[in-house]
Amino acid sequence: MPDRSKIGRNNKARGKRFERDWVQHFGAQRNPDTGKRETDIFLGPFDLEIKSTEGMVELLALVDEAKAKARPGQIPVLGLTLRNGRRLRHLMVVERATVGGIDSGM
Repeated sequence: MPDRSKIGRNNKARGKRFERDWVQHFGAQRNPDTGKRETDIFLGPFDLEIKSTEGMVELLALVDEAKAKARPGQIPVLGLTLRNGRRLRHLMVVERATVGGIDSGM
């Protein structure tokens, strides 16, 4: 039987590694883990909640988590890294209704 605490530590370390990867990509800073319920990265008008998964996930639950953690007036974004072996896909998921006030320039 696998050691559940070791699995939990590995999952947390992997999550932090992916957060650092997103931060490096955007030239942003990770939010320190202060115990507050807030997103992982503040990036201009966006609050990014970073998750990684190997398969299909309950996407709406993750989007709802990003929305719940976003600061007032900020746009909640789910930064999702999908792992398929060594291949990684990085997606940004935003609920259309949350960006309705942004000037699209169209």
